[in-house]
Amino acid sequence: RDEIKKGEEPRLGYVFQDHRLLPWRTVAQNISLVLKAAGVPDADHEEIIRHYLRMLHIEQFYDSWPLNLSGGQRQRVSIARALAVDPLYVLMDEPFSTLDEVTARTMRQELLEVWSESGKTIIFVTHSIREAVFLADRIFGLTTNPGRLYRTIDVDIPRIRDYEDLEIAQLEAEIIADLLEEWGQAAPARDGAG
Repeated sequence: RDEIKKGEEPRLGYVFQDHRLLPWRTVAQNISLVLKAAGVPDADHEEIIRHYLRMLHIEQFYDSWPLNLSGGQRQRVSIARALAVDPLYVLMDEPFSTLDEVTARTMRQELLEVWSESGKTIIFVTHSIREAVFLADRIFGLTTNPGRLYRTIDVDIPRIRDYEDLEIAQLEAEIIADLLEEWGQAAPARDGAG
């Protein structure tokens, strides 16, 4: 893993909630734009772009226009764009929040594969506790108004994880109960009636 030298800014990749692809540029041109900005020689662009599109299972869309892609395909391009600059850290701000649940689950699994293959440190922001437990090794819980760190949770559930695994559901329930307590709200009583 690369180390940051004193006084040097770490190279970051960023994935937004919305894909933020330029509609008048093809998939390859959108990724090439960030490579140029990062100072990567033009001669290296095609190989890098194809590598990350292949990693994200969308190499066939190399010359496609973003408007011809599904939401999940656009987010895959957005992730490929973030990885193409070979960042030390990838910051992801709720990248799957606009996707339907089936597509989002597929994307979460693919993200774990990308993480495993690339070895990048990913900082993932989400409001979905289940998503956090499924993806993370460590979860940082924040309070509201003002936002502050109130709890760090190490996720000791072995990989490979199944999204419907009972351990995931149990940890999710514990985190929700803890959040409700932090917010001064009581968890709903379970009296067995229903």
